Amino acid sequence: PEPGDRARSGGGGGPPTEEDDAREARDPGTFRGLTDVVLLARSTDTFRRLARDAPRPGEVCVDVGSAHGDATKRMAKAVGSEANVTGLDVSPDFVRLSGAKYPGITFERLDVLEDTAFFADILAKKSPDCVFVDIGGVRAAEALVRALPVIAGGRKANDKPRLIAVKCEALAEKAIETCLKALNGEGPIVRLPESFWLSVCASEVKSARNRSSHKSKSTSQNAAPASLAFA
Repeated sequence: PEPGDRARSGGGGGPPTEEDDAREARDPGTFRGLTDVVLLARSTDTFRRLARDAPRPGEVCVDVGSAHGDATKRMAKAVGSEANVTGLDVSPDFVRLSGAKYPGITFERLDVLEDTAFFADILAKKSPDCVFVDIGGVRAAEALVRALPVIAGGRKANDKPRLIAVKCEALAEKAIETCLKALNGEGPIVRLPESFWLSVCASEVKSARNRSSHKSKSTSQNAAPASLAFA
């Protein structure tokens, strides 16, 4: 995590503070020149800066897991048009709240884990240049494994996103570990091996499911019978 990070769930963090804006004003964008890449953000602060720095003026962006819509708003500011940005979230409450907060941006309810076909249809219609993904909870890894192929493939080569930004601490840490192992004394590598997405993402899905199963089992064993709660 980077200095100034604040632990918040989804959407690239909460509303930017004056301190955030001042820090970002001193940090010019460095990602607009990248093409055909997937960027892994470990922290909220990094994801928030990607939302500001990666999109180019005039581009179209889709924000998956938009939550409060604050990162989505940063994308709109970066591209210069709220009409060019769409936020997607599984929570109808987040969709309602973010829509009220930023009425010029379109927010829609979507579960990318369950509605992959509809998600693919949205991407085909909007043809985004940048897709941002910030999905929290125990389903995050599985959702990413299912969503990334939908985002990156299935359409014409010249119609795929220029850039995909993903906030996932587990995958980011694995990526750092993979890069360090691949060093040959010539500095960090800039591209992960193709096997990374297949092997690491699959193993993270299994780990996430195991964590969820263990938590459910532990909660069940420690919970008092319902009859006692109403005695």
